[in-house]
Amino acid sequence: MKGGNGAVMGAAQTEAASREQLMALAEAAGVQTRYWLADGTQMDPPGATFTAILAALDLPADTRRDAAASLKRLQRRPWRPGMPPVLVRYEDQVPFDIPIVWDAARGDSQFHWRLTLEDGRTRGASFLFSDLPRAESIEVGGKQLERRLFWNHDHLPCGYHRFTLSLGAAAEAAQPDSRIDMALIIAPRRCYQPPVMQNPAWKGWGYAIQLYGLWSEKGQGIGGFGELGRLIRDAAAQGASVIGLNPLHAPLTQTPERHSPYSPSSRIALNPLYVDLLATPESDDAAFQKKLAEPKIQTQLNALNTGDLVDYPGVMALKLALFEPLYAAFRQRCPEALNFAVPAASERCVAFRNFVEAGGQPLRDVALFEALSEHFAQQKEAGPHPAQWPGKYANPRTEACMEFAAAHAERVGFHLYRFWLAEEQMAACGVVSSEAGLSVGLYVDVALGVDPDGADHWRMAESHAAGMRIGAPPDAFNPRGQEWGLPPLHPERMKAQGYAPFVEMLRASMRFAGALRLDHVMALNRLYWVPEGASPVEGAYVAYPQEDLLAIVALESQRNGCLVIGEALGTVPAGFRERLAEAGVLSYELLPFAQTGEGKPLPPESYPTSAAVCATTHDLPTLCGWWNGRDLYWRKTLSLFPSADVEQAERNERIRFRGELLNALRNSGFDLGKLSADPESPVYDVALIDAAHAWLSRSASRLFLAQFEDLLERLECANLPGTVDQHPNWRRRLSQPVETLCAEVEKRGRLEPVRAARPG
Repeated sequence: MKGGNGAVMGAAQTEAASREQLMALAEAAGVQTRYWLADGTQMDPPGATFTAILAALDLPADTRRDAAASLKRLQRRPWRPGMPPVLVRYEDQVPFDIPIVWDAARGDSQFHWRLTLEDGRTRGASFLFSDLPRAESIEVGGKQLERRLFWNHDHLPCGYHRFTLSLGAAAEAAQPDSRIDMALIIAPRRCYQPPVMQNPAWKGWGYAIQLYGLWSEKGQGIGGFGELGRLIRDAAAQGASVIGLNPLHAPLTQTPERHSPYSPSSRIALNPLYVDLLATPESDDAAFQKKLAEPKIQTQLNALNTGDLVDYPGVMALKLALFEPLYAAFRQRCPEALNFAVPAASERCVAFRNFVEAGGQPLRDVALFEALSEHFAQQKEAGPHPAQWPGKYANPRTEACMEFAAAHAERVGFHLYRFWLAEEQMAACGVVSSEAGLSVGLYVDVALGVDPDGADHWRMAESHAAGMRIGAPPDAFNPRGQEWGLPPLHPERMKAQGYAPFVEMLRASMRFAGALRLDHVMALNRLYWVPEGASPVEGAYVAYPQEDLLAIVALESQRNGCLVIGEALGTVPAGFRERLAEAGVLSYELLPFAQTGEGKPLPPESYPTSAAVCATTHDLPTLCGWWNGRDLYWRKTLSLFPSADVEQAERNERIRFRGELLNALRNSGFDLGKLSADPESPVYDVALIDAAHAWLSRSASRLFLAQFEDLLERLECANLPGTVDQHPNWRRRLSQPVETLCAEVEKRGRLEPVRAARPG
């Protein structure tokens, strides 16, 4: 009998979890067990998907026993003694309760509570647990637990506060093991909007650019902050309110061929490639000028400034070589810069130290990563990425990393210096935009995630879900689905950290921005996780704490005076757009996707007021390319269509909507020249650009943005989704130098219909 029972028990321990078990555990963990595509198709992910995602959520479910244990542990999670790690409430949400779980048998326990506000002010008192109103109770492991509610009746200021409970003694006298801490975040209901938007009749316009694509007659191989400053002044003189930019995050320095701005190394540092080397205070140094004048450097510069595409490896090599004498000059002039125990002897040194201290440990860790990556890239048995390093360098808090930082302080300082120059020049562009009169300012895009081989993932690996990548399910735009190579943040670990990684990213992105566009803003609600190695169609949606994250967005938006725009394209949860609007987040509307229920172009008067509208964007073909089907040509050439039927369906839809758009524009009185929507051989005419922009400018939406690629009649797009190196993504330069760019747009008459509808 014993042997038989043991065999049964052994089988139960190793038998794979049933789908029913997986579904129950997934639903309890916030993993969507099924979802629907935009066309109504129901998708049921395979069991292997749930097993992998649940494991990444720290809920193993390989066997029936594992799944049962994980479900039990998950159900008990809200009943851990103490308080939740973080509580987010709105400033007008008074009174509000703080739930406390404790052993009912110890109901006479005396607690001392202490509230420490962000500014350091404190208040507190004592109470008996049994005196609090009881909400519910449960028996766990033979112990009766109660959840009672501590009620706060005070109006608290917006900010990041701490609520502490200590058992039997005041918080300052309590031992750490008898103290429970909770992050308490108080937020405003709505995001910031600039003063000009207080006028309900105001409508603004601006340019959208890919910064790398700007160039000047005396450039440095890539567009940057110098060119941006010139563009700001010229655009403001034309009456623009805003200039939209691609993400400016720090890239992978040692592998510059991986240059997508949407897959950065770090989202808390700016890209030093955008630094105008000749605008730095140290550029007057004789050693720098000598290096710059070297024939080899001048030959490289000339080559990098030639052609239609940015050569990222070439630009990176050139700028790193020129950063060296700049840093040497800085260190010669500020020898005490890295020794914070010695008083700073110059304003320049003070500014550098202020930058480093403001960035804190996270910024130092990013600079340390750069030094380590640089070091190991030169080792035959290693490489530039953390997975190639010895295990003792797994994260910045290891003893080996701290010893490396001390031994290589100058190299860490070198990379801090590069990041500082980028921040200085971006800040200067912000000042220029304010002085020039851009009423919204610089609109900066923020990437959805970070490269798994980069600095942020290395220093915060525990904050990410291991073995997972962010993507999107199949849709009309990407029939194969998408996997973007970005590891997702772990929702429960984010909570345990008081949402610190999310707050850190927002602050860094909003510092010098008048507006921020959150790429794939649905991430506030849910993300589509794809297990590493799986097909994008084998992913599933994982829920995120939407209300908490949205409240934090509003808090940082108000603090930084930064308008927020949410890009919500693709499969959007029901009611999500409406919730964003309630929170003061502008939607992001694109002409090809803005359609009525009958599939016709959305008329201008039907566009939402709280929106930024564009004809196209970086992931779409230009207007010229869209009309000519250039994107369809590329996708066929590169075998991106999953089947001939899908290809034909997309071509049919393009033919249909092209005809609908032509009719809508013509019926609105626009002169369309020779523009033709003939199904077999459509004819493009530049009149499409003026008509489409005038159409969108007439909308009630607060902002209209025009891409320079459209204004200059470019055929090719900035990025072709679904490709990495098969297409020159994120490399195309504009056809005009920044010195004549705005004048060329004016010369072509592109702005007349825009300014007529949006005088500002």
